[in-house]
Amino acid sequence: KMLDWLQGMTHPDGQIGLFNDAAFNITPTPAQLFAYATRLQLVAEVTAALVDDELSVKQWSESGYIRLQSPQAVALLDVARVGPDYLPSHANADTLSFELSLFGQRVIVNGGTSQYGNGPERLIERQTRSHSTLEVNGLSSSEVWGSFRVARRAYPVGLTIEKSHTKLEVCCGHNGYLHLADRPKPSRTWVLTPNSLFVQDQVEGGYREIIVRYLFHPDVKVSAISSTHYLIALSDNSSVKLEVRSGSSQLVAAKYAQEFGLSVQVQCLMIATKFGSIAVQFDWTN
Repeated sequence: KMLDWLQGMTHPDGQIGLFNDAAFNITPTPAQLFAYATRLQLVAEVTAALVDDELSVKQWSESGYIRLQSPQAVALLDVARVGPDYLPSHANADTLSFELSLFGQRVIVNGGTSQYGNGPERLIERQTRSHSTLEVNGLSSSEVWGSFRVARRAYPVGLTIEKSHTKLEVCCGHNGYLHLADRPKPSRTWVLTPNSLFVQDQVEGGYREIIVRYLFHPDVKVSAISSTHYLIALSDNSSVKLEVRSGSSQLVAAKYAQEFGLSVQVQCLMIATKFGSIAVQFDWTN
């Protein structure tokens, strides 16, 4: 079961998704673990990756993660609790975040973990602003503090998964902002087709502002074509179109740390609105 989960949470580049306090080069790589499993004759128990299916979805309800896959895309979705209630020490405020690989390359990422020290950098890396998800009123979805502390935390609610021959649709909300006076209730919907990914964020109840951030992997380059259209250039010279269908957008700088002690500047698409919803579409039709 652990090998099956690891395989599902691994990007096409062979490394894990960066949720919560995840980082590269802390443990053996997935490839090393699978080689060890082969020597122990355990690999036969692992479900093969669904790379040949037009559209596939896999859910691990116990941990709360979902993998959406098409021939060109892999999306890892965080619809999970931040961690066990009795020990949320490695939790980040990353509920409803996701990571996206296209054509075998990472495109959308979370900010990662560069350190465990108790200080401002550690706090920022754990906050919602450092993840590819939505933020309400400038506050994190879970109250992270100290190096390994969490106070009020978000719980996922209303998860639905729908699959057809033409699309996969996942919708989920969370209750991390219900302690605010206007009791805002955010939700996110992902719709994957063979050639596109549509993502919509909306909030029920009152709020001052919604901000959605999409952090880009350092190997991709994003250019603004207009105020609503962007071009994502991948390292293999392929390209992806991104359309902001609602919300006001701009490219800003962000930080990305895929391993301890290594933090680099990356591009981030920040989209804001004071009413309505925020929606984007990634399109890789050639």
